[in-house]
Amino acid sequence: MPEDLVINIGPSHPSTHGVCRVLVHLDGEVIVKAEPIIGHLHRGIEKIAENRTYLQVVPLTDRLDYVGSMYANWAYCRAVERLAGIRVPMRAEYIRVIVCELQRIASHMMSIGPSGADAGATTVFLYTFAQRDHVIDLFEELCGARLTYNYVRPGGVAFDLPDGWTDRLRAFLAAFPRALAEIDKLLFGNIIARRRMKGSGVLVFLYLLFEHQSKPDRWMRFRLLKYMCRIWEESFKQNPEQTELPLILPVVFYQG
Repeated sequence: MPEDLVINIGPSHPSTHGVCRVLVHLDGEVIVKAEPIIGHLHRGIEKIAENRTYLQVVPLTDRLDYVGSMYANWAYCRAVERLAGIRVPMRAEYIRVIVCELQRIASHMMSIGPSGADAGATTVFLYTFAQRDHVIDLFEELCGARLTYNYVRPGGVAFDLPDGWTDRLRAFLAAFPRALAEIDKLLFGNIIARRRMKGSGVLVFLYLLFEHQSKPDRWMRFRLLKYMCRIWEESFKQNPEQTELPLILPVVFYQG
């Protein structure tokens, strides 16, 4: 039996954009094994940061994940704030949460759209990017950039919300659920996409709070929400003057 052909994919643009390297074993044209090697950054950001001020490092974090720049900024700034003992105003904390949740929507749209195009549902790409552009428009109005924002800064954010920004945000949030339902129907209603994606990359989910439940229902979700609210309430009872929002671990719900 001939040995498998081993090909190194990445870390290079445009295959995996430098953040992942994959050793692929081929039997002819069939991939029989893939070994992902994550965390491989070739941009040298860590070395560049050695000769920069804390503030000058923020634009570098934009490039760590350029479809999720807001929370890359936030993760770095949060570390700086904790090390330096910097107190962040509560308004800035809430703005950070808002922009990072918007960034999460934009990032997910960037993920779902191309995956649909790769699986034969090309129209999904156009639908998701239309929604992503709504978020990017809000970011451009907020900080003047559409990809690398340099918005979250140690101690707060670069700018306050402009006039009328929250109204446009509410308009987007009111329309987005319907658009998301259309995307869901268009992608998972596509028989080609379903056949190509079903059963691929199946994950075993770990339930952080309810390990005894294999399929949490709505009641369990309500209990989780109450638990999270209790964490918030107790946190403020212990330190009513705190300015840092408590960190809540995410829980992934499986719907079978």
